[in-house]
Amino acid sequence: MNQKVATIALAIAALAVVLVFLFLPGPSAPTAPTGQDPKAPAQKTARAETYSSDFGSDIGVSAPKTGAATAGTSLPAGTAWEDRLDQLLTNEADNTTTVRGLVSSMRGLPPEAQEEFAAHAVNLCEDEQFGLLANIYFEAATPSEVKETIFNDVLNRPDEIKLPLLAKTLRNPTHPMAGESKEILEMYLDLEPGAVPPNGWDQAVSEYIKQQGE
Repeated sequence: MNQKVATIALAIAALAVVLVFLFLPGPSAPTAPTGQDPKAPAQKTARAETYSSDFGSDIGVSAPKTGAATAGTSLPAGTAWEDRLDQLLTNEADNTTTVRGLVSSMRGLPPEAQEEFAAHAVNLCEDEQFGLLANIYFEAATPSEVKETIFNDVLNRPDEIKLPLLAKTLRNPTHPMAGESKEILEMYLDLEPGAVPPNGWDQAVSEYIKQQGE
């Protein structure tokens, strides 16, 4: 009887050992970062942040590459005036019409745009229509760089155009080209540096041109 009981006890013990091994827990899953849903895929948050920084806040919607034009965005500054400049330079109009268009279109544009318009205008402008450039040259709102462009061009014009413009420049002591205008007129009129013609610059220039034509 005792032997039978012992046999049953051994059998129960063996079964218990087997059950213990069967129900032992497997290796524990990696602990999720603090504050992160342990059921969420490990890389999802990081990938979402990457997309957000690269493509904007709407994950799953492809954003345009940098620099690509999109509907509703304004064109880069300068596109309108560049198109206008190309239009004026490629039309079949004569130089007089083109110069008039360049001069009338440049007012109010950014300084760099006005410089572009002026550079083309002086190259196309005939002596007979230099008054168009002179108007721009004397306007207070014209950038100094544009005034210098016109000034440098007029130095290659005939005395009848050049000298009166230089004399008129001296009427405004604050004009950016007043200093150079005075130096050039002193040379033409054979004046000492700092001297002023008794009858004024305009009269002195008029008399000089008259003498040269005799």
